[in-house]
Amino acid sequence: MTRDVVQMGPNALRETPKARAALGILEKHGWLARLDEGAIVRGAARAEAWRIVRGGGDVV
Repeated sequence: MTRDVVQMGPNALRETPKARAALGILEKHGWLARLDEGAIVRGAARAEAWRIVRGGGDVV
């Protein structure tokens, strides 16, 4: 979730637009998969949420 990245991520991503951009890049390259709006994460419905896609060890 964007809020988690802003609150607990590296200093370079502590602003919402930067965090969203980074999450978008990870999603575009197949590292994250967006969940449907309203997905329940840690007991609460979230407007934005992703799941980490575990790769097969591919390194590019």
